[in-house]
Amino acid sequence: MAKHGVLFEIDNFIPRCINRGAIATTNLDGGAVVAVGAQSTTEKELYTVSAPATSTVKRVAICYNPSVKYDEIGGNLYPARSLDDRNYYNIAGKALDIFYPDVDVEFGITMANIEGTTKPVVGKFLEVTPTKTTFSIKNSQTANVPSFEVVDIRKQTYPTGDFSSDVEDVFVVKTRFNG
Repeated sequence: MAKHGVLFEIDNFIPRCINRGAIATTNLDGGAVVAVGAQSTTEKELYTVSAPATSTVKRVAICYNPSVKYDEIGGNLYPARSLDDRNYYNIAGKALDIFYPDVDVEFGITMANIEGTTKPVVGKFLEVTPTKTTFSIKNSQTANVPSFEVVDIRKQTYPTGDFSSDVEDVFVVKTRFNG
């Protein structure tokens, strides 16, 4: 089973960023990068979000991990059974939380949030992948597009349910530009 992306709050950024409620037509991982549209026509307090259409979008938001986790069994939703955050995503058509990362805000993401199989190293930049909710690795910062510099790589342990653990890299990024 593919593991979903996970967002990590690194420097207590929640009070320092603009936070919004949103809704999407597709499932979104924690840590997914999204373009924010207009308010929903059916859910007036929520903004519509989608994959950024181009790499020249000026400002993006990042999805939080789902605040309520569900297992889908036979088309029905049930309370989550797994302790592994990578098993869950924000469900399409349901409210989710997003934030606009300001310059110098740090947060962490997993490899599931990054396009391809090559892992970024400290000093590389992560930028929008057009038409996707993932980041692409860049050698240097591109002018006037949302850019996030990899400043640290940490290890995160996940429970597996069989008395062992799974360790995965968390890529800590610092916002260098976001519209």
